[in-house]
Amino acid sequence: IGKSSGGFGAMHLGMRHSDLFGAVASIAGDCHFEYGYAQDFLPALRGLTPFAGDPARFLAEFETSHDLSGDGHATLNLLAMSACYSPNPDVPLGFDLPIDPRTGARVPEVWKRWLRFDPVCACEEYSEGLRSLDLLHLEAGTTDEFHLQFGLRILAQRLESLKIEHCHEEFDGGHFGINGRYVQLMPRLIDAISLD
Repeated sequence: IGKSSGGFGAMHLGMRHSDLFGAVASIAGDCHFEYGYAQDFLPALRGLTPFAGDPARFLAEFETSHDLSGDGHATLNLLAMSACYSPNPDVPLGFDLPIDPRTGARVPEVWKRWLRFDPVCACEEYSEGLRSLDLLHLEAGTTDEFHLQFGLRILAQRLESLKIEHCHEEFDGGHFGINGRYVQLMPRLIDAISLD
């Protein structure tokens, strides 16, 4: 079970290691990266402008200031997700950006690396493992500030087309202040993994 990036983590680990996990619950988990991440790429580049477009300079400043004002959050998120989805030990920062830092144009070969992690794309490769789960619960708020409900709808359609049993719910609420969703999901998870 996880929320936001933790929800992504629950899906990611559950589909790839279904032999270890019998149940997965994702609350507003990252999916359909085109909606969840790409919309912030250009604001992220705008956030690099005061640093001459240099991610290293942004990170050096952030290390002392912790300032995420303006487009800082989008910038930090782009860099953090790049470290997760497109690591590259052969470059100074240790990752590749999915966009050209000057023009914002998508870098197709890097974006493809990101999409290998997108649950909407990965669910086909891991469909057998997903089918073996006792519970696959996916939910998001109808007013999610990162628009994850729309990516979740696409994921649910994809799972239906692959005949993967799942529970797709949307609740009144956004991305924040929803920790009560954990409490509501616990009985379902316990029932799913309880030994008979």
